[in-house]
Amino acid sequence: MNRNETLWGTHTVCAYGGIFLESRGYGLDLVASGDAGTVTINGETNVQMVSGTGMIAVAGGEESNTICISAGEMGTIKQVVGAPMAGAQIAMTPEEITISVGPVGEGASIMMTPESIVFKVADIMLSITPEGITEVVDDSMRSITAAGHVLEAADGSFEVTPAAISLEAPTIEVTGDGMITMEGALVNIN
Repeated sequence: MNRNETLWGTHTVCAYGGIFLESRGYGLDLVASGDAGTVTINGETNVQMVSGTGMIAVAGGEESNTICISAGEMGTIKQVVGAPMAGAQIAMTPEEITISVGPVGEGASIMMTPESIVFKVADIMLSITPEGITEVVDDSMRSITAAGHVLEAADGSFEVTPAAISLEAPTIEVTGDGMITMEGALVNIN
């Protein structure tokens, strides 16, 4: 049975107890249309919206207020403002938090997992992991790990490790205003 009611003017329902609304079919819609359309859900101490394992809970008290948004063990929480695929966005999954703004691949982002934090602005990237720090700017890369420091640019590289300092490039130029000293059991310059 379908039943529609149109009410003119203000309508109030008051109960000195609880009110339970249940829809066993399509669903339940709360709509406030018009220029001043507003839907207010007000609870003296707690308001909850629940769908599956997802929940938004708002709790108020005299000393503090709490807003909790939970997507369950496998869900995702997103906040988006601005143009699609270019505006500001915060996305949370069980293993990752990403904050981004600007077009994908051109904008800026911060991605955090239990194993890493990655900062990106266009093609520039800074990655921090338990193994070390890596910076990438175009074709240049610098990494700092417990094994040493490595600088790479185009066809050249400079590596500092506890065992040696290694310099490789098509052309190596050494200049100085004072003195250049090379010492060792065997020094060979070609």
